[in-house]
Amino acid sequence: MKLNRILIAASCVLGCMTMASAGFAQPEQAAAHPVDGQMVRLDAKKLWKFSYLPNLKMKNVQKVAEKLRHPSISPDGRHIVMFDRDADNLENNRLYEWNDNTLELREIVRGSQVSMFVDWQDDESILMRERDKPFFREGAKLNYSIGKKPMLRGRKPIADNDYVVYDESDIIILESKKTKTLQAISDSRADRYFAPILSPDEKYVVFSSLSSGIHLFDIETNAVVFIGSNGIYPSFSPDGRYLIYTTNRDDGHNFTSGDLVLIDLQNRSYRYISNPNNEIRINATISRDAKQIAYETDDGNTWRASLNAE
Repeated sequence: MKLNRILIAASCVLGCMTMASAGFAQPEQAAAHPVDGQMVRLDAKKLWKFSYLPNLKMKNVQKVAEKLRHPSISPDGRHIVMFDRDADNLENNRLYEWNDNTLELREIVRGSQVSMFVDWQDDESILMRERDKPFFREGAKLNYSIGKKPMLRGRKPIADNDYVVYDESDIIILESKKTKTLQAISDSRADRYFAPILSPDEKYVVFSSLSSGIHLFDIETNAVVFIGSNGIYPSFSPDGRYLIYTTNRDDGHNFTSGDLVLIDLQNRSYRYISNPNNEIRINATISRDAKQIAYETDDGNTWRASLNAE
């Protein structure tokens, strides 16, 4: 895994942004953009204090696939959806599904709009963000059933949500339909930001930065409450209670370490997942009960494991 892949991905997301993507057009202005007074500023006093619990240990580790990316585990931990990108022909982009009943891979979606950004509605239904606008206000999520006969159920515009979160001009924007407000929730003085994800319970937003790690924003308190230094690839559990991400080191070109961290947002606890073989683990997702995990290693393999306290 090359470090510059992250930067290229970030540049792709950031470079595609336009001021019109906010969708708040005004006369003689491309879009209404939050002014300084509407921007959240980082405040160390508002950062959460965590209890640091003993490490979690992986058991029943099994290889699920080779050369597939971004595994997303179902709420019950029994299904994993993975992405396969064809750089030469986007029409061949695919999603595959694995389950612990057949232990086999099967293709469930193919096409130019297939992306790696998948959320679960239930144990057999996913929401996949359209590839060309994954973090845009005018983007959409495609609803697929992955039952015996995979099928498209419908298209849900992101702008239809009560909360809409997106990145624009290196800034994270949160729009509330209820209060009809538009706010920048990242501190534009500190870094450049991208790839915001709204938690399934709509309590938090996690987003990435180019240099300072991941940021967790609490919607109710209107503050960034956690900054994961060296954090990349954040993901919420299907109910929004847990946040998992990779904390990494690099030598400027390659990752030299990649450990997984699991945060319980309800109890505000923080714990590492033991890594005795010093694997470089990335793109992890967690089941609803935090007992099952899916993740990649830098050799291109995807794994599933159960988690237990040491």
